[in-house]
Amino acid sequence: MAQRVTLSELQAVADPLVTSTDFLSLANRAVKRLYAKAATPSDSVIYRFGSTSVSQPIHDVDAGGEDYPSHILKLPDDYSHALKFKVVSGAAVDFDFSDIVNSESLPVIPLESIFGSNGYDDRAFVDYGEDSVLGGRIYAIPQAYWDRFDDGTLSETNIYALARRAYVDVVVGADEFPFDNVGALKLAVLATEYEDENDLERASSYWSMAMSELEEESGRFRGPQKLNIHYYDPAAEEVTNMIN
Repeated sequence: MAQRVTLSELQAVADPLVTSTDFLSLANRAVKRLYAKAATPSDSVIYRFGSTSVSQPIHDVDAGGEDYPSHILKLPDDYSHALKFKVVSGAAVDFDFSDIVNSESLPVIPLESIFGSNGYDDRAFVDYGEDSVLGGRIYAIPQAYWDRFDDGTLSETNIYALARRAYVDVVVGADEFPFDNVGALKLAVLATEYEDENDLERASSYWSMAMSELEEESGRFRGPQKLNIHYYDPAAEEVTNMIN
């Protein structure tokens, strides 16, 4: 297993190259941004929701409170967001891991998608974003599943999410970043400092180099694969007399 980079290790290679007097803050800002930009190995987990994940907020219209439907899930703030959901039929003792991963993946759509149309997508979970009072990220269950939940709890149901872990700030020298490529972290720190100095051209260049460094790290976990990229050109494939 690769060794994660510690704050002390990053400071040793990057601190002499920057002018910031608060390296800890600079490093956390840089690596948190890199974490958001890049897919990192082992940053996602399969999370099972239980009855404690369901909350029913008080609908206080006069106070201007946030409003949610009846059937919602709360993803704890240990995780940043859910990438996909799965609903597995039957009691948990009746299926194994393969039943989870082989079941249909249900997408996540933003609240804006349903608020600007005629209502819910029956097969998609709706992302309502962070709720600081409830302490997590709120998702509405697809309307097609509402009748499975008599009282709005999940004590006897099987809903899973592929959830991405939230970034946790490092504090002391032995704390580890969620990367094992110190070169990428060093480049991210330099990119962030260049942004602070309003040198955006150089910052952009260093962010690009940091992302390229991470490709090697990510590739070790993906293994050999071929990427197929297709471009759709309607002007070439669906030419009409409307196009001159």
